[in-house]
Amino acid sequence: MKKIIKILLGLTVLFALLMLTITYLLKPSDRLKNDDRLWNVSDNVDIDSYNREVLGNISLDKGKLVSEIKIDDYNFKKLLKYALAHNGNAEMQEASYTLKGKKILIKYPLKLGLWNTQVDIGAGLSNTSKELVFIVEEAKLGKISLSKNMINKVLDRLKKTGYGNMKIKGNRIYVQVNAPNISIRKASIDKDLMKLQVLVKAQGIINIEREIIETLVQ
Repeated sequence: MKKIIKILLGLTVLFALLMLTITYLLKPSDRLKNDDRLWNVSDNVDIDSYNREVLGNISLDKGKLVSEIKIDDYNFKKLLKYALAHNGNAEMQEASYTLKGKKILIKYPLKLGLWNTQVDIGAGLSNTSKELVFIVEEAKLGKISLSKNMINKVLDRLKKTGYGNMKIKGNRIYVQVNAPNISIRKASIDKDLMKLQVLVKAQGIINIEREIIETLVQ
């Protein structure tokens, strides 16, 4: 009988240590604060002011009309909130999004059984002529660094949130820019700023109006 009790006590202690270890590993080093969630950001965006800036910055480079717009962290959050709010996507508004250095840092809350944890994602920015391409370079679940395979599984979850002009392939998120009068020359993040350099069709300047920025957030 004493032997059985010792075994049960040993198993109880082992189980308790296992639960404590899991709790420690799933607890984020820098937990998402409610105030930082995207749902707390205003979606009051003056689209026309962005487009006036783009049109005002047009210059000639190697025979092509080029313009650039710089978006800081504050306005990036507002544009993203505008996009998700107008697409009825509430789930992605539970996360926080920050431009930091050359990356976008995302904190996405997650419920795993008994544990409230979060996924921390670091993504770079690239482009095709008609797409912004966010490249997920690193991710953690709590304190656990995720492998490329696990990162792809986390991104698969985003596919179910239903953002119309977004597609996901592996560790890349493609956001379609449906603007017939412009194409993306270069997209990057540097020093907490998102920089978009676009090529503008000469015959389309008078028709650009709202499309330059609005198509990014439709």
